[in-house]
Amino acid sequence: MTRHIFLSVLVLACYATTISAQTNADVTEHCAVEWGSDREMYDYCVGEQSSALRTLQAHSGAIRERCADDWGIDFEMTLHCVKEQTAAQNRVASGPSDAIAGYCANEWRDDYEMRDHCQKEMRAAKSRVEQYSGALRNQCERQWGMEYDMVEHCIEEGG
Repeated sequence: MTRHIFLSVLVLACYATTISAQTNADVTEHCAVEWGSDREMYDYCVGEQSSALRTLQAHSGAIRERCADDWGIDFEMTLHCVKEQTAAQNRVASGPSDAIAGYCANEWRDDYEMRDHCQKEMRAAKSRVEQYSGALRNQCERQWGMEYDMVEHCIEEGG
């Protein structure tokens, strides 16, 4: 039993060392590509990327994975993406759960910044559309449904 635990710990330690070596290589590769022979900027980049990488290790889940896919070995941008997406996810979660929220969720699925933007824009356009009345508004709403920016454009263009 003790032998199995020791082997498990050894395997995990080797795996962590491999990951650490790979991420260190990623940091140095990224900074070398970014700054070439500018040693001062290269050193600064390595420090910033390493710091971002350490902070990223506290994050997991779909947002981190998506941001990592989007930004690759640029750990500063991955961290920025995670922070922005998480803040937008919180805004979306605390907002109304209505047809607009459902529409934007369907359009943008796991991009919370775009869902947040979509909801703000649609609510603003809906508010402007509600200032109109009559047959033209009804016609444009039938034609464009929940795409309130298009409903508004349709009304402004006279159908």
